[in-house]
Amino acid sequence: MRDPIEFSYTAVNKDLYWKAAQWGGKSLDSGSKIGWALKFALWLVLVAVMVALLQLPILQKCGPAFLLGTVFTAIALLLISRVQRSRFITTFERDQSKRGEVAVSIGADGCKFSSSFGDTHLTWFAIDTVIDLGTGTGLRSGLLVYPLPDADLPSDITPAAFRQALNDWKAAAA
Repeated sequence: MRDPIEFSYTAVNKDLYWKAAQWGGKSLDSGSKIGWALKFALWLVLVAVMVALLQLPILQKCGPAFLLGTVFTAIALLLISRVQRSRFITTFERDQSKRGEVAVSIGADGCKFSSSFGDTHLTWFAIDTVIDLGTGTGLRSGLLVYPLPDADLPSDITPAAFRQALNDWKAAAA
């Protein structure tokens, strides 16, 4: 095994944090092809049900209103999603400015985070998976995902090598 990896970061890119937050709500196997196939099948069933409902005599008279209501609902859900993301980003930026620098130490005994908010120590048993978030690495523990920006890693380690080291430590602790 290698020596512990230590670094610090002050700010996490809001898009990286948003990706981490979205991962927190996913099941560990939600990225599988079966999951996508089920979602597509559900979508096909919903379209078939809508087409079947439009064949009913009562809906043939009010079909345009039914379709307009469906479009209105879709737009409303999209707007609600945008407002939730905006509120999340506002809260994130406020908390990040209060937190300040986060010191990270990751090794065979787990992960340690220290900031003005306090100290956290996670053993490898508490970490479910290591996630590639594109511009960073996520450590998933239950519903929480701890984002670690690739830009703040020590200069002697690549993001891929960093994730490999994390997975090696996790496997050794199992």
